[in-house]
Amino acid sequence: MIWASVSSLALPVLAHKVKTNNEIGATLHVEPADQARTNEQTVVWFALTQKGGQTVPLRQCQCQLQVLQLPSKKSVMQPALRSINAEKYQGIPSATVLFKQPGAYLLELSGQPAAGTKFPPFQLQFDLTVAPGRAVSLPAKSAQPAPFKIMLVLLIPAVLLVSAITLVLLKIKKK
Repeated sequence: MIWASVSSLALPVLAHKVKTNNEIGATLHVEPADQARTNEQTVVWFALTQKGGQTVPLRQCQCQLQVLQLPSKKSVMQPALRSINAEKYQGIPSATVLFKQPGAYLLELSGQPAAGTKFPPFQLQFDLTVAPGRAVSLPAKSAQPAPFKIMLVLLIPAVLLVSAITLVLLKIKKK
């Protein structure tokens, strides 16, 4: 991992975002296809490393992820982090998120060392644009096929006729 000020470079086509803070760095990965979309599960994972390139697995970090909607910076979720193996990284932090609205978001990953681990506390912020995804709608009432409608038209009167005949027969039998 390059520890120069990579995050401040203007790279127009950069699928993975790199941020550093207090000797900790992370590369944000977004799946599927490096693009978050509304109403579709998005997996975000962080290739978290210390200065020098040593991986920081989730078990060594008391990490938290907060998702903020921009520009208000209103917190919209704090998804639980889980450990995953991705590419060459073992046990790194990840979360599954479901964005309800398209737009700009800020992913804020913060952490401090777990017991027995040494690194300075950190806070990393990643901008993320969420594109419109699948529309969520209630199941539409499908048009009933014509044979079904004809069957209903014929069946309802038949049921009523049988019911009426049954009632008449019951009344006759009681007399």
